[in-house]
Amino acid sequence: MSNRKKQRFDDLVAEYRQRLWNDPELMREIEKRLDEKHEARLKRLNDDDSSSLHA
Repeated sequence: MSNRKKQRFDDLVAEYRQRLWNDPELMREIEKRLDEKHEARLKRLNDDDSSSLHA
């Protein structure tokens, strides 16, 4: 990545971080979705474990 592109990327990341920091409702929504994904992943892992035990 060229220096100019990298700087642009870094600027965009900083801008979005600032927006998230200033929007607690959006942060809660993101945390909720991450928690849901994590729960689904744990459930899938548990289901895989129990199915391998019964095989």
